[in-house]
Amino acid sequence: ADREFLIQLGRVKDTFALDKMFFIVNAIDLAHNEEEMDAVLDYVEEQLVTYGIRQPHLYPVSSMLALQEKVAGEKTITSKLQYFEESFYAFIDHDLREIAMPARWPR
Repeated sequence: ADREFLIQLGRVKDTFALDKMFFIVNAIDLAHNEEEMDAVLDYVEEQLVTYGIRQPHLYPVSSMLALQEKVAGEKTITSKLQYFEESFYAFIDHDLREIAMPARWPR
């Protein structure tokens, strides 16, 4: 079922004007070190590419640490959620806005 879902995502992605799908790899805090995290990310990327999702945008995140940071009102990089949020909001603010309101339209 997962494989079919990824194949369908790859097909849908090819029809978008923008090449932007965000993939969160959760529980990255379980990796013992950066090399292990990189190996997991490489594997996930390989699998996504295998099923037709070219150039996937991967974000390693620890949702557990992110929740702790949000509850405590802290802004740290421990959970790595900040990197995803920055990219996602920049995409919404810039790329999606350009699609919704092309430059030729008055703002």
